[in-house]
Amino acid sequence: MKSVSRRQLLQYSTGTLTAGAGFAMVRGAPTPTSSTLAGPGNSYKLLAETDSRQRFGRVRDFRQHIEGRPDVKKEILYWLTDGRASFLGAASRFQFLEPMIRPRYEEAGIPMAFGFGLGIQESLFRNYSVSYASAKGIWQMQWAGKKYGLRGGDYFDIIKSTEKQLEYLKDLVRLFDWNLELVLVDYNYGPGKKFARYRSDPNAFQRIFHQLPGQTRRFVPRILAAVAIGLDAERYGVHIPLEDTRTVEVPVPRDIHHLELGLLLDTDHWNLGNLNPRDNVRIWFEENETIRIPRAHEAEFPQRVCNHPLREAFHEFVAAVYPTPGESIRYTVKNGDNLGDIAHQFKHCGVTGTDHLMLYNGLTSTVIRPGQELVIPCVN
Repeated sequence: MKSVSRRQLLQYSTGTLTAGAGFAMVRGAPTPTSSTLAGPGNSYKLLAETDSRQRFGRVRDFRQHIEGRPDVKKEILYWLTDGRASFLGAASRFQFLEPMIRPRYEEAGIPMAFGFGLGIQESLFRNYSVSYASAKGIWQMQWAGKKYGLRGGDYFDIIKSTEKQLEYLKDLVRLFDWNLELVLVDYNYGPGKKFARYRSDPNAFQRIFHQLPGQTRRFVPRILAAVAIGLDAERYGVHIPLEDTRTVEVPVPRDIHHLELGLLLDTDHWNLGNLNPRDNVRIWFEENETIRIPRAHEAEFPQRVCNHPLREAFHEFVAAVYPTPGESIRYTVKNGDNLGDIAHQFKHCGVTGTDHLMLYNGLTSTVIRPGQELVIPCVN
């Protein structure tokens, strides 16, 4: 693997290196194609005009509501700098998911702008995301998912998880009388009936700020910041290329994982995972199975899957990340554990580092907690 390093592949897999950044320079590799619709005026409007005119719960003028808030301005700056690549990737994935999500949000009467910000912050619209608290899917449902009837692979089913999330949100909206910032507090912090007395106050979040844990203090303004950019991307200098979101069904000629397919097609493997949800991130597509891919990759699909010059290197890498068939070990996190130490402990099994454990478990960060269960791949 002289042309593409394992580090580059891990960076691409975890989203810190975009597809095409390293692979297009490989001699003999096919020229990357884009599924964007290039050209003047072809920016994707993250949220429709109707969204920008819709009241944000108790807030009549969303822009005015956040204009003087340093907490939201700080998070807008985050999305425009350190989080910019993450925001752009999530916005691209949202375009493919929107036809499934928007009609259900509109039927429930919940602003799509609210759902957009929530999905950006919770998972970057990566369907296989799993948090340190075992919250799963694009909406990161945990105890609420179980309460509202999600089981097993349901968390990774876009339609089922969205429908159950909306049942939960509608209950919260009723509890807090459309104070959406209190809804977000409850969504992140847990049952918060003690804050219901503030529901008539549009500035409730600032009033209860010092009663909240640090994570929730960041969670709410970061979502509001994502909504602000989504409602008025041009104002913030954000250009979202318009994607061709049409998809086609194709059979795979061999067993293949969506990560390997993303490498071969030079496209976002998280999006391929979203289009073809499984019970967990480790499951491979089986030979002759029909899957959905962006239509823009239909013509190149056979050539790239069968004859890409780095096919063997990509397959070797992915087979090490997601070994199949193979055994796995269930490991319960103990006090004082960190992901790096656990990776080193199971180095003899073929674990190559923290990125490997994150990918194999669908983790959204390196943060783990005692009692959390990890699955350890056994490559060797």
